[in-house]
Amino acid sequence: MFEEWIRKYEIAKVTENQVGCSEDGVYFLTNNKQNYYLKISRNKEILNEVKAYRYLEGKLNVPKVYEFIEKEGQHFLLMSEVKGRMLYELLKEDIQGTIKLYASALKMLHELPIEDYPIQRDLSEWIQTAQKNLPNVDLDTLEDITKARGLEATFERLVALRPLERDLVVCHGDFCMPNVLVGDQIGFIDLGRSGVDDRYQDIALALRSLKTNIEMIHQPYLESYTMLFLETYGIDKIDERKREFYFLLDEFY
Repeated sequence: MFEEWIRKYEIAKVTENQVGCSEDGVYFLTNNKQNYYLKISRNKEILNEVKAYRYLEGKLNVPKVYEFIEKEGQHFLLMSEVKGRMLYELLKEDIQGTIKLYASALKMLHELPIEDYPIQRDLSEWIQTAQKNLPNVDLDTLEDITKARGLEATFERLVALRPLERDLVVCHGDFCMPNVLVGDQIGFIDLGRSGVDDRYQDIALALRSLKTNIEMIHQPYLESYTMLFLETYGIDKIDERKREFYFLLDEFY
């Protein structure tokens, strides 16, 4: 199958992609006309990823799906390259300008109509899966506050914080800085956790990613950066309960 695609798309070079934390195999493919990415995954999130790309084609700058098949429990997705620099790469040049761009990209996504979006995020299912994932969580990947509290107590806190009402938008699901690309236009990748959910699903992870990436360039994270992001996005006062809920939910995935 893979060899058939190599011939069909006249691929001249294949390079493994080393960026990202996913366990998926990701490969950069090129010929003399254009570039592609091949993702190989056993994670069923890739099914949602394909749905999201197909729905969003023509609405946002996302990868175009060329081929998608399942074979022996593995999924193979061949898609176009979204050209641009990963957003975090711009932080060294202009922190405040990058924050504004980050917030504007999220606002662009959240302004899409939700009525026809093909994926819904059911909080009950997400919480149930989080509970099932407890024995398998890699403690080394957790935030310090979760390590200190412990997983069981964190899960209890998560359940207590579950929002009674949701302000529904089309969410990315993993809105971190490496998943936003800046070229001629803003691009979005890795939409496997996308779906209609509360806007704080993305806001919580966006702010966590912003802090992480600023600290990675050895700069202190200032509270004014959070305020700049929120003001650019269009929020006057943050809902701390929702922010914490979605922050904690992600700890189990």
